[in-house]
Parts: sequence; C-alpha cells; structure tokens
Amino acid sequence: MKTSTKEKGSILVIAMVFGLLLMASSGVLLYYGISEKSINQRHFLRLEAQAASEASVEYGFAQLLKRWTNQTNFAANELQTTPLTIPSSAKTFFGNSNVDITSMQVTGGLVSSGKWVYIDPRDPANILDPQKQKRVFARDVEVFGTATALATSGARSQDPVTAYCAQIFEVRDAPLFGHAIFYNMDLEFHPGPSMDIFGPVHSNSNIYVQAADKLRFHSNLMAAGDIWHRYKPTNSKSSNHLGDVSIKDPEGNWVSMYNGSGDKSSDSSYFDSSLGDDWKQEAEDRWGGVVATKDHEVPNMRAMNIKDFVPDDPSTATDELENHAYALIEPQLPNSNPDYKGPDVQKEQFSYKAGLVLRVTEDATKPSGYDYNFFTYKRSSASQPNSSRILDSNGMPVEVPLDMTNLPADLVKISPYMEEPDDGDGKDDEKPISGFYDMRQRQGMDVVEVD
Repeated sequence: MKTSTKEKGSILVIAMVFGLLLMASSGVLLYYGISEKSINQRHFLRLEAQAASEASVEYGFAQLLKRWTNQTNFAANELQTTPLTIPSSAKTFFGNSNVDITSMQVTGGLVSSGKWVYIDPRDPANILDPQKQKRVFARDVEVFGTATALATSGARSQDPVTAYCAQIFEVRDAPLFGHAIFYNMDLEFHPGPSMDIFGPVHSNSNIYVQAADKLRFHSNLMAAGDIWHRYKPTNSKSSNHLGDVSIKDPEGNWVSMYNGSGDKSSDSSYFDSSLGDDWKQEAEDRWGGVVATKDHEVPNMRAMNIKDFVPDDPSTATDELENHAYALIEPQLPNSNPDYKGPDVQKEQFSYKAGLVLRVTEDATKPSGYDYNFFTYKRSSASQPNSSRILDSNGMPVEVPLDMTNLPADLVKISPYMEEPDDGDGKDDEKPISGFYDMRQRQGMDVVEVD
C-alpha cells in the first residue's frame, strides 16, 4: 500500500497554524506586559509628583508657622507682597527622585479677614484640639503646591506628569483673656473652702490640684506640662487636702480625678500624669478631651516675643528667676531705660495696645492725694485702631490727651486707705473706712474705682 502525501501535508499545515497562534499569543502577552510596565511607570511618576506637590504645601505651612509665630497683623495680600518659597534643601531631599526641582512651586492665597469661632468640645473633630471650649479669632489662607515628575530615559512615554495640591492653613489668635485663669508658670490649686472655676484654665508649665473640701472646674483644664493631684511644695499628697477634684466633661457630667476606691492618700487612686504611658488615653476616655497635658500636645501659649518663664533653682545660691511675662503689664518705657525690652516686646505690651489709657498720679493738692487724666496714642492710621503707634525720639508712643470736661464727675473715684479713729484702747483693731487692708502685703491699699 502506498502512503498518502496529502495526509503528510495536512500535519505540516496544522503545525504551522499552532506555531502562528503561539507566536501571536506570545506577542499579545509581551505587548500586555510592556503596556502594564508603562502604566505602572506613569502611576509611580504620578505618585512622586503628588508627594512633591504636597511637600511644596508643607514647605509653605512651615514658613507660615515661623512667620506668624512672630507677627500679629496680616494684610490680605500678605503672601503676594512677601511670597512663599521652596527652600534650597528640597533639591537635596528630592535629588535621587524623578521630580523636577525647578517645577516645584508654592503659592499662598489671600488672607481672610477672619472671624470669631467657638471650638465646640462635643464635636468629635475637636477631641484633641487644645483650644476647645474657647472662642478664637481664626483666619484661613489657602496654600497651593505644584510639582512635575519626569519620565526616566528610555521609557515608552516621555510625557511628564504634573500634580497639584491645595490645603487651608488656619491662623488662630487665642487671647489670654479668653481664660478664667492663665498662668505662665506652675499653677497651684489647694483651696480650703469649696471652690468653683468658671472658664478655661491653662498653664504653660505644670498644674497641681488638691482641695480640702471641693474643687470643680466648669471648663477645660490644660497644661503644657503635667497635671498632678499633689501638693506642690512637697510634691506629694497633702493629708489635709483629700477633698474631691472634678472637671465637667463635654456632656455636662462631673468626673472626679479620684477613681472611686482605694486609699485617697495614694497616687494610684487618682487619674493624673502619674499614670505614665496610660495617662493620655485615660484622660481622653474619662473627660472627653477637656483635660490635657503635654502628652496631648497642649502648646505653650506664651505671647509673641515673650520668652519662657525660668524658675529659681532652690539648690543654688544664685537667683535664676526670669519672669519675662511681666513685660506684658509693664508701663511704656523709653528706650534709654535699662528695663526697656526692645520694639518687638513693646508691641505686645498691654500698655502699648491700649486704645484708652487712664493715668493716675500723686498730687498733694487734691483731696484724695491723687489726680488722673485720660489719653490715647497717635496711630499711623487714624482709621485702624490696631495700626502701629507713632513713637517719639525716646521710643515712647506719642500721647494724645483727651478732653475730660464733659465726663461724669464720678467716672473715676480714688479712695486712699483710711482707718477708723483710734479708740484709745491700745489695740490696733480699727477697721478700714476707705480703701482696703491687704493681709498678704500687710499694708493698706489705695483703690481706684472706674464706673
């Protein structure tokens, strides 16, 4: 029997068809792999560009924080007249990436006029806000960032990828007078009778609390240091002050620092900074964020250009005490005075910012032994109360006396300290009939009353 040549040819055709299908499949898979690689490359470039644009905004935030930590007045076009910039360190940071350093830009928008805002402690978004339960003056400014990532050499697509980012930077003014009690150093509460504090309490250092009867805080209790249920002089529990210390939570419930059981003279029976690593979470859970310390990132709220309080070290003979915040209540001094703190501190002093000043001076010709007058300061812009004061050659604000002829007669009343006439019994027990006696200073105090 002869072998069919036709059958042999059909096998060859089938083999060729399968070969072509295999080659086509391989080509499709290869193309798919190259496409996936290209897509992934573009995706990674987009991520790099996005990260760089966000970094541009963060660079802007850092500059705003540094700039406005030492600045109180903001013009609407502040960031147009003094633009934000990308620092030279960005070149080193992004040096080994695909980011085009020259493409990185940061731009600040207009500074809003601002508004008073209440930080509601019941809003979950404010749980860690150290300004909760306060009214702050907030200004918003948009910051825009741009960055471009370049494709690597030999990549399938050479088109660069550009990303944009926009975030809002909030600048807050938190007035010191927005607190019931504001302390620049260690703050101690050790009352004998029952005591209630209405309004926020803040210390730039530590807070020590104990009470003989009751001590109740109706608003938040914040410390840039620690909060201790202790007696500061001995840094331990006072056996005479084991009364209840409670803080009202955002829901209006009174929550005690005492855990409800155990020895009241033991630190382990109280919720305070002695809990160590557990304190942060315990305080948040127990008081809903209205009690916080450095562990909750409570900031040091010292006024601009005022240095931190430096306590005296009792173990040395030298007096290291430096109470820089005293400058805030100091009267205006000429620049020749050795106590003059410089123009930056001067602008933060209450006596400089005042819109109306009452000056009381000794005057033996007056029945009270004092005289007084009102004045204001000459400003660089008469229509802007917060504009800079005009200074004379001695660095003193130029005063503008006010006409007092139409003021009520009893607007200001000055009462010098006077006691009842001596009754001759040999005892020094005569009561004050004018002014008051200061038991701490152990002297009579003259009083200025303003209606």
